[in-house]
Amino acid sequence: GYVRFMVNIEGRYSHFDAGTHGFNSQTPMWEKYQRMLSVWHACPRQYHLSSNEINQIINA
Repeated sequence: GYVRFMVNIEGRYSHFDAGTHGFNSQTPMWEKYQRMLSVWHACPRQYHLSSNEINQIINA
């Protein structure tokens, strides 16, 4: 990927260590997205969210 190219080929951003993840940024997010979706569904105006509602969704 891009970061691997920048670090290994271009020699930039040497502070990034591939470690055991090999620059793989995939993180299990399914449960988080499900919680966020539940909070969003509970909002009365889903396409006109208040800042408080946005914060609640992000922090679900």
